Amino acid sequence: MFCGNNTGGAVRGKLTVNVDETGCWPVMIGELYGGGNQAGYSVYGYEVDGEGKTLRDGDGNVVVKTEGARLYGDPEVNLYSFTRIGKVFGGGYGKTAVLHGNTHVNVEPIPGIYADGSAKPDFVLNSSDESQRESNDRTILEVLGADKIGSIGTIYGGGNAGAVYGNTEVKIGTLTKNKHVKDKDDNSVEPEEVAVTITGNVFGGGNEAIVSGDTNVTIGNNASL
Repeated sequence: MFCGNNTGGAVRGKLTVNVDETGCWPVMIGELYGGGNQAGYSVYGYEVDGEGKTLRDGDGNVVVKTEGARLYGDPEVNLYSFTRIGKVFGGGYGKTAVLHGNTHVNVEPIPGIYADGSAKPDFVLNSSDESQRESNDRTILEVLGADKIGSIGTIYGGGNAGAVYGNTEVKIGTLTKNKHVKDKDDNSVEPEEVAVTITGNVFGGGNEAIVSGDTNVTIGNNASL
């Protein structure tokens, strides 16, 4: 899953991913990217010609601005509730997925609506195959084969071979981005504490990718690595 473009083009706005397992099927994602798939992005915008058309280099990639006034907010990945995510990247995939800006990955889990493993009646895993219809006698975890509720494999603040020219930040369980701290009447309430299950590792930077600025990982309210 990518928040940015696929192989090219320009996104003229902020990149934001919000994953919240409410009112939907169990959320299971292999790889999640805050950036694009081999497509660059810049908070400074893109170079244009005299007619206002976006410039491209010899390979057909859009030419991003590398400095100047910030036109868009920094990319964010906010993970609130989910069943399983394999890998999370704040940046993009591929060497051409260069991101100019600061990346933010916020993991603030709460129980999703399927967190107890309960099944939804008569759901179909593949609508073209009625033989896969299931009912309440099996849980979603049994049918889908999820290994843990609310688990993440590995987290990277940067990209997967995609450079980040800026700072990268990963926050886990800090409650600074938890949007579930108010009730339906907009009254502040104590957020429910939920363990964060990470089965792999946490990297402030990227996977074989440049980070030109600072990397920061914060776990809990006060602990900083």
